[in-house]
Order: sequence, then structure tokens, then C-alpha cells
Amino acid sequence: NFLIFEDRKFSDIGKIFLEQLNGGIYNISSWADIITIHGITCEGMLNILTDKSPKVLIVSQMSSTGNLITNEYTNKCYSIACKYKDKVLGFISQTKFINTKDFLFLTPGVKIVSNTNKTEKDQNYRTPYKAIYEDGNDKIIVGSGLYNIKNNLDFNKNIEKYKNIY
Repeated sequence: NFLIFEDRKFSDIGKIFLEQLNGGIYNISSWADIITIHGITCEGMLNILTDKSPKVLIVSQMSSTGNLITNEYTNKCYSIACKYKDKVLGFISQTKFINTKDFLFLTPGVKIVSNTNKTEKDQNYRTPYKAIYEDGNDKIIVGSGLYNIKNNLDFNKNIEKYKNIY
């Protein structure tokens, strides 16, 4: 009982998007249950998805330093998602920017670290506590907090830390 999530962050015109999703050596639509798309071109991409396409998370906010996303952009992502509720599961965001139960809010940039203001290679990290309880997100996305661990024993211990944080 799990879903496969492809975090490619599509962002192109519809024709190119479909070629990237359905073709090439990866043929993403044949195995991915969920994909991410950037809000900048999301309406065009959502408009051409079929009922058999993967469900979508819209990148509406980012954790990278100096990104160009504004509140207006984020709110527009929400407006577009409302038009395509049958295709959109939710958002990749830093905060639950609107109080709704219609969509999930998943947040990247989460790591168990002692200094929550630490920036690493353009990534601003937050603790799971801040991401869930202060920023209101529904789910956290843990990337380098796990995949940078080389020792399998430490990897498994770290997974348990994230699972048992609440």
C-alpha cells in the first residue's frame, strides 16, 4: 500500500510535457502515481492530463534561497488547483498557505538538525516540528537527511527517528 512519487518538477508547454511524461527511456506515466509540476505552467499541463494520468502536486512555494515565488504566485497556484481538483492532490509548499482540507500540503527542506536556520547548498532546512506544527503542513519530505547517510545501520536509525518524532 504505497504510491510512487516522481519529483521531477515538470515545467513546460503541454506538448513537451506530454512527451516527457509519456515517452523517452523513463516513460514516467507508466509507473508514477504522483508527479510534481511547477505552478508557472501548471494550468496548461493540467488541462491536457487524462483521468489515467498520475495525480499532481503543484510546486507553489520553494525552500531555496532567493527564489522568485511570491504570495500572488502561490495564491494563483491554489486558484488553478481548485479548477482541477480531480487531478491535483495538493502542493509542495513551505507552509499550509490556505486553510483547506481539499488538498494536501507537503513540505521539503526538512531535516533533524540542531540549527534550524542552517542553509546547505541553497537549501534552507527546518525541523519536522517546525514544518508540521508551526508551518501547518500535512506531510514532510525528507531527502538529504536520509540519502546522504552512507551506513545502513545509521540510515535505518535515522528513518526511525523521523517516524517516531511525533
